[in-house]
Amino acid sequence: MAEVAFLTAVRDFLASTPAITPAAALVGFAQPEQGDGFPVMTLSLATVERVDIGMSGGLTEVSDGALHVVSTIDLANPVLEGTEGFSLLDPGRTGLSLLHGGLVREDRLGGALGPTDLVVTVDGAPMTMVADSPAAGEYSVEPLTGHLTFGAALPATGTLVAHYFLGIWERATTLIRGELDLTTWDDDTARLIVASDQATRALLAAPGGALSGLQKIGLRSLGPIGEAQEAQPRGRPRTARFAFEYEHIVDLPLSSGGVIVRVATTSELAAFHRDPNTGAMVETVVIETEDE
Repeated sequence: MAEVAFLTAVRDFLASTPAITPAAALVGFAQPEQGDGFPVMTLSLATVERVDIGMSGGLTEVSDGALHVVSTIDLANPVLEGTEGFSLLDPGRTGLSLLHGGLVREDRLGGALGPTDLVVTVDGAPMTMVADSPAAGEYSVEPLTGHLTFGAALPATGTLVAHYFLGIWERATTLIRGELDLTTWDDDTARLIVASDQATRALLAAPGGALSGLQKIGLRSLGPIGEAQEAQPRGRPRTARFAFEYEHIVDLPLSSGGVIVRVATTSELAAFHRDPNTGAMVETVVIETEDE
């Protein structure tokens, strides 16, 4: 979700930037509570909207690079999510289909996969990749299909984890814009002003830097110091409001995998024969329907 990703990115940025001294005791999404130190910084979205980014809907195919993917398979129930009765393991439990095909080397060079291009563990124990004829504790791979062949049957229970790289994937881009509220809390007025000003300057300098995805940001308003909270801790707030644009990018390994489902196909076979009564050629069409 782009909105949550944006708030999380801003939180992590403010919590780690050295430009804010002393560092905030807490950066998050709640007002300060009993036991919290100061200053506290609270983030929220006053307004937000998603921006239409064209006919592609923000989804593009990427093929220049290698996408790192981690697949986790429950060996007690090795089925593909969203399918019924489709097992990733063959009956002998020595053949396993990864969730994706089209495996490539991390460096995208030609040649066989190396030991760091495909890493497989079973319950944390590493398996060894070999070119062919695997023995116990070993496996071979068909990179195009993502099929693994093991030298011994995989256990009936446990977890198999595979790290690999794909050469084709989808990139989903979501552009949002709106107003961000940064409220700084402190029980010391002088420290509150310093912390609020430093955080504001850091955010205004963030586009193109440490806050990845932030395209634009500008200060809309910088409010006064408010009244202290009624209950302890007696922090006083000051809110800075920013107008922003943020681009959220997620890489999705869709192009390289998926289930081949059975679909009904219909074929027509035309044949000709001579009518014995009239002597004319007559066309006969036979329609056959089958699953493929």
